[in-house]
Amino acid sequence: MIAILFGGVVFANSMELGLVKQQGAVAKHTIEVQGQIDSLQTLKAHQDLLVRNRAANMGFVRPPTSEIGFIDVRPVSGP
Repeated sequence: MIAILFGGVVFANSMELGLVKQQGAVAKHTIEVQGQIDSLQTLKAHQDLLVRNRAANMGFVRPPTSEIGFIDVRPVSGP
């Protein structure tokens, strides 16, 4: 009887150890993926800055929001 009980305890501990190992692998993978996301975001920001600087050098400059507006429609005169 004690052997069966002891066997059950060993089995439960081995299952728990397997889950802990699996959780560790998931945590490691999550950290790796987050590192890749951070690298991609840094690369995107760098490329965005390059595009904005090159556009500014070519004269494509976005005016401040306060200077953007609509023009009034002129009435069409008849023929």
